Amino acid sequence: MDGFEYDAASVRGFAEVFNQAKVQVDQVRATVGQTTAHAADFGKSWQDHGAKFEAYLKAIADDLGNLATHLGEIHANLMQGTDLVVQADTTGFQNIKAIEEQLPAQPASHGGGNRAV
Repeated sequence: MDGFEYDAASVRGFAEVFNQAKVQVDQVRATVGQTTAHAADFGKSWQDHGAKFEAYLKAIADDLGNLATHLGEIHANLMQGTDLVVQADTTGFQNIKAIEEQLPAQPASHGGGNRAV
């Protein structure tokens, strides 16, 4: 077949990669967000570094949360797009079959036909 052929199962499998990535990023975010180290734990001379550490870990956790959200959206959009394509293909096929059923039966051509010589 020439052109682009759509394989819904392949796209759904590809979408699942994004879903699994989302799950894993959520797990990492949960771990990063549960740090027990706080600014005071760094001692008086390192307290500024400790405050930065806390702020940076919170920023990383927030970014991971955003990444997980986007991965989930990609998964959902790929699944929805696949469903739409499958539905459109099914509807198109059903419409073609309905048209074929409405056409009068035509005799099979044997390759000869009438030609003017």
